[in-house]
Amino acid sequence: MDPAWQERYGTRVDAYRLPTDEQERRGLARQIAADGYRLLEAVFASTAPAWLRQMPAISVLRTVWVQQFSRTVTDGEEEVAWRGKDDLPPSRAMVASPYDP
Repeated sequence: MDPAWQERYGTRVDAYRLPTDEQERRGLARQIAADGYRLLEAVFASTAPAWLRQMPAISVLRTVWVQQFSRTVTDGEEEVAWRGKDDLPPSRAMVASPYDP
């Protein structure tokens, strides 16, 4: 685990406040997306234990990341973006709460 993750994700969700500035919020979303992709890459790496890929939480994370973020790699540079409201799947197909799965 990246030690910076403790600082970013150590606070309980119910005590967390999003930045009020739009640019800061988008920057935070990009950072969270990049961290999630990093976790998914580690879980699906050939050296990772197979049981990790079978965890329901990983399946939900992967689904939510596909729904909420896009990722492109150009010339070795990764670009992560938050999907716009016009680029989201239909609401009936979305995971919108922890109870949906």
